[in-house]
Amino acid sequence: MKKLSKVFSALFCIMLLSACAAGIQNDETEVRQESTTGVEIEEKDGEEYFLFQDVEENTYRAELLENVPRNTYDFSHMSVDENTGFRTYHDEENGITSRMGIDVSEFQGEEIDWEQVRKSGIEFVIIRLGYRAYGESGDLVLDDMFDKNIKGAMDAGLDTGVYFFSQAVTPTEAVEEAEFVLDHIRPYDIEGPVVYDTEEIKGDTARTDGNT
Repeated sequence: MKKLSKVFSALFCIMLLSACAAGIQNDETEVRQESTTGVEIEEKDGEEYFLFQDVEENTYRAELLENVPRNTYDFSHMSVDENTGFRTYHDEENGITSRMGIDVSEFQGEEIDWEQVRKSGIEFVIIRLGYRAYGESGDLVLDDMFDKNIKGAMDAGLDTGVYFFSQAVTPTEAVEEAEFVLDHIRPYDIEGPVVYDTEEIKGDTARTDGNT
């Protein structure tokens, strides 16, 4: 009986210490969500971190840097269309209004009805120009549907930009990617941005895993 009593006492002490530790952690770490910005901020040991999730709901955090200005959006001006589910932003006082756009690549298929896209309310499109393979070869590859997609979008009167999926690991490769993009957009008078796209490769090893 005495042995059992000692076991319970030990367990109680462990639970008490755990509770104290949790209390200390709560005192040191504070998470708050700003109602007007929609941003979730974690404050720990005097430092502030931006919390965000990827499409698979994995949570990440990035340190907020004092010398990098924050956006001034007031997310109370954000609304959701009940029929489409699209989110829009309209701040009449500051003259800021969001625009509806999509990104497309060969994965959206060979036939896109661009007139129907425009009539649905889409105003701009960002088209994948190509990518660098994330394996050891690092080959530069043009998206199979790039030329067809960019011609179709522009013919439909949509503002058009492009993006390139980068896997550059050296300055030389970065220049090579830029020249590849310039060579392929030169025939087109695009009005939209040229987007540098870098992503984490989940479930596999990528040549950029060591990039910082």
